[in-house]
Amino acid sequence: MDFLLSSPMERFPRLKNRSEYLFSEQKPMKMIGVLYFAAARIIAMVSIQKYERLREE
Repeated sequence: MDFLLSSPMERFPRLKNRSEYLFSEQKPMKMIGVLYFAAARIIAMVSIQKYERLREE
């Protein structure tokens, strides 16, 4: 579980910056970057919906 919680930079120390990480030629890493963004977007949408529901009540 620590592997999932650690940041991409800690997991892949060879990659110096975020753009290098996201746009690296290696497809597995690109997929991980895409999954990170998708997960972040889903979490944001869910938390916004919860907040709006609380505000309506």
